[in-house]
Amino acid sequence: MMRMIQMIAAALIAAAPGAQAADSWTGADKGKHAAAGAWVAGSVLQMSGDARLALFSGAAAGISKELSDMGQPGHVPSYRDAAVTIAGALIAVHAPGLIITPLSVSYRVVW
Repeated sequence: MMRMIQMIAAALIAAAPGAQAADSWTGADKGKHAAAGAWVAGSVLQMSGDARLALFSGAAAGISKELSDMGQPGHVPSYRDAAVTIAGALIAVHAPGLIITPLSVSYRVVW
């Protein structure tokens, strides 16, 4: 499944070659993208218990959002936004107790 996600992300990169110049890895929106990926993946993981489905769902949300930006005036697709969203999904799947807020980072273990 990760191979499929990589292929879709590569297609997104190829489809928007000029977008990377306008976007920074440290852009103001990157935290929102990571949080969205983590939220989607964490929600799916909690409801289904399936880590693969959760990761795919978080990645699909990020990639779909960037693909939709292609057809919207004033929006520029960004492979960096998609990558950060996928990273958020990975974190949610592999560290489900990790809690990140604007003021703190903590980890909660549920017995």
